[in-house]
Amino acid sequence: MHAKNDNPKRREAADRRRFDSAIRDHLSPEAVAAVIALLQPASNYRKDDPDNRRAIDQVDRFREMLLELIGVAEFNTLIEEIGM
Repeated sequence: MHAKNDNPKRREAADRRRFDSAIRDHLSPEAVAAVIALLQPASNYRKDDPDNRRAIDQVDRFREMLLELIGVAEFNTLIEEIGM
C-alpha cells in the first residue's frame, strides 16, 4: 500500500475532488443553487430520534458541500436569476 493512501486527510480531499467533479459534470450551477435552496428547510424536520438526526445532519452536510462548491455570492446571484 502506498503511504499517501494511508492518510485520511488526503483520501478525504481526493473524495471531495471527485464529488465536486461529479456535481459539475452533471448539474448546471443553476441546478446546484436550486438544490441548495430546496434543502435549506431540511432542519425543520429534525426530531429527537437518532436516525432522524443522523439523516438530517447528512442532508445539511450535503447542502453545505454544494454551497462550498459554488460559493455564497454565486448562490445568491443564481437564486435571484432563476427566481427562487
